Amino acid sequence: MNPINGKFLGNYRIIDSVNHIVNASNYNLHYIEGFLACKDLSQKIGFMKSLQLKLLPGLDIHTIVLDNYAKDLLLIQNEHTLFIYYQLQADDGEFGYMGGIPLKQNEYLSKLIKLPALLQPFFLDWFNGWSCIPGYSFGLLPINYVQTFETLLAKQHFSDDYRNFENAADWWVVMYNGIDSYICLHKDDESKSMAVFKDKPPIRNKDFFELLNNWIQMSLPEK
Repeated sequence: MNPINGKFLGNYRIIDSVNHIVNASNYNLHYIEGFLACKDLSQKIGFMKSLQLKLLPGLDIHTIVLDNYAKDLLLIQNEHTLFIYYQLQADDGEFGYMGGIPLKQNEYLSKLIKLPALLQPFFLDWFNGWSCIPGYSFGLLPINYVQTFETLLAKQHFSDDYRNFENAADWWVVMYNGIDSYICLHKDDESKSMAVFKDKPPIRNKDFFELLNNWIQMSLPEK
């Protein structure tokens, strides 16, 4: 296990065997042995693409990120968390995405089962969030950061456009752009999504994956 001294990763360590995972029994590791069996980057990319197509087929931007930016994919861990780190390379330097490995006994299970059905396989069987680091931005938030729009409105200041926002508790906030904008998905109708902004009115009735993929695409550096 080699230490990582990357710009964003601090004291995470590379894991090259399931036997080296601290508290491995805490994690849902059903696909990790397959990932670790990949012999090179090409196999890792193919393996992760197959998981995405099975568990969250609408996340097309995942394939774009892998095909255009992937330098390596690494299983990493510190004393508390286990992730797959997407080590990505652009013209102006390195950046990264991280996908958390789900816990078997998830303390947020009561929240997970309330999410729209299209997101549950992602959180339970693939990643507890997949987003750019630092900041959990421009990707799907970890489940512990997912909240209702009603909760977000109570915590942060939004413009008067949201003063009398109806049914805010019916929307889950699932993506953050790192500054002042969010993507929300309706709790009962996964065909409904909206973009909300602290300083301007929401954009409603958008296709969820079209919105999500476009926002992530706009955030990616030039290649």
